[in-house]
Amino acid sequence: MKMEARGVHFSYGSLLALRGVTLGAEEGEVVSLVGPNGSGKTTLLRCLDGILRPQRGSILLDGRELARIDPRELSRRVGYLPQGSPSSFPLTVFDTVLLGRRPHLGWRVGERDLRVVSGLLEEMGMEGLALRHFGELSGGERQKVLLARLLAQEPEVLLLDEPTAHLDLRHQLEILGLLRRKAGERGITVVMALHDLNLASGFSDRVVLLHRGRVLASGRPGSVLTPSRLERVYGVRVRRMGGKGRPYLLPLRPS
Repeated sequence: MKMEARGVHFSYGSLLALRGVTLGAEEGEVVSLVGPNGSGKTTLLRCLDGILRPQRGSILLDGRELARIDPRELSRRVGYLPQGSPSSFPLTVFDTVLLGRRPHLGWRVGERDLRVVSGLLEEMGMEGLALRHFGELSGGERQKVLLARLLAQEPEVLLLDEPTAHLDLRHQLEILGLLRRKAGERGITVVMALHDLNLASGFSDRVVLLHRGRVLASGRPGSVLTPSRLERVYGVRVRRMGGKGRPYLLPLRPS
């Protein structure tokens, strides 16, 4: 499923957060939004999810205006994982993931709903945690459970705001590897905001570099993440290492 932003402007009062942003994410594509704090990443994700409505421009889902799609249909097709998700639910891990089935539920939980949740927990290596309470888990385990809850929704588009924030290296790689795999196997479109440029380089089909509410560059990681461009945006000198397609970036010192 294709998701597009066309000439999107959004402001908080007098603060213009997005300035004519245009981008598209194709079916099965992993797109990372990168840029400094305040560049518009979170605002753009909220516009793509329909939480915020642009003052100008439009958001399209497979060519349909997002604002004209029935909310229940939208909740089945698009899933959003914000920053700062609750650190505790008064529920077990199984029941927390089962909440992701709400857009599909009728009067009761069906056998298919239970199979979806059980299958996800097994796939993500969390079947042993099913009866643990969510609040008892580590930060990395909680993040994986929240992602499982989102995947239980069976969306066609995933929007994620810093899905690896506060996670150790192992959990970062596990979560991004899972997203990469879901995009490839199920054709899920993934758009995520990331601060770590090396993770964006390693796991993305395309990188969109935002700067002061505008798209400064968009394309393959190697074409977007150049030392001169990153010094301009972040004010930090960067040494680029490794292959041209997915470079590794070593920050040197503030310029």
